[in-house]
Amino acid sequence: MRPDMDNKSHLKILDIGGYGGKTREFFPEDEVTVLDLYDIDEPCYVKGDALDMPFADDAFDVAVSFDVLEHIPREKRRQFIQESTRVSQHLNLIAAPFYSKKAAQTEFALNHYYKNLTGFPHQWLQEHIDYGLPVSTDIEKYLTENDLYFSAVNSNEIHNWTWIQFAVLFTASSNVSSQYLEQLYQFYNTHLSSLEDYDENSYRRVYIASPRELPQDLDREFQNNYSWEDRLRLKEITFQHIAQMQQNAQREMVNHELNWYQLMVERLNRENKHLHYLLAMRDNELQLINQSRGWRIIRFLRRFRSGLWGKLAFKKGKHEG
Repeated sequence: MRPDMDNKSHLKILDIGGYGGKTREFFPEDEVTVLDLYDIDEPCYVKGDALDMPFADDAFDVAVSFDVLEHIPREKRRQFIQESTRVSQHLNLIAAPFYSKKAAQTEFALNHYYKNLTGFPHQWLQEHIDYGLPVSTDIEKYLTENDLYFSAVNSNEIHNWTWIQFAVLFTASSNVSSQYLEQLYQFYNTHLSSLEDYDENSYRRVYIASPRELPQDLDREFQNNYSWEDRLRLKEITFQHIAQMQQNAQREMVNHELNWYQLMVERLNRENKHLHYLLAMRDNELQLINQSRGWRIIRFLRRFRSGLWGKLAFKKGKHEG
């Protein structure tokens, strides 16, 4: 994208808030440093605040943040962009969901759906709602204030994204293997990209900013050349595949519950057998006690004592009479 970056053998990239992400997988030959809030002891990881980063000016060639901006309170987003711009020398990439009426309504519906499944709101969706999604005009104003050229590319056509998120939330709330989540993400990234319209009706927007002018045709490679007929056909195939994946996930969840109940039944049977064994042992001990010489003596003494007390009580009553 920039000749002065292309001449470098490797780039220094800062992934802001990217712990657990896949930036390193996309840039295996570059030096990727992750900044996040967790206490993690790993190479190329720094614990720190994105609003006050512990790095010198222009410490990195590129700074990226994926789905971070919306988790920063609205009044601090300007400061976030200032810090991200400060530590990056050549390029700044900010990807996040941006406000539209449709996006806000969709997130509310997804959060409500997840709450019905689990009994509590989704952590990140609830934070989106509490903080409010970023507004494009605000971000563009902040970038301009920092003397940056920028270009924006839309991503995640909102209807495709909504359907996949319903599937993701169901799978995440179910007691099934995490492989289904990975399959959903992989399928979306592999196949649904061909259905993207990259227009205003998108959930995410990617801002590419630089202190130098950017290529004018930067968004051409994202243009979709599929006809409407092809898109409808691909969507039908896609949603059939997603439905099949969901059926597999539900089947695994049911099998998991059946296995759990079977284990509980086996455990109760074992406990029942153990109780029967203890009762049998006690009956045997009682039988041995009844047959012992000491117990026969005790029974004799008890009968003798009962007879003696009976005679004394009879004499006492006769005397009083």
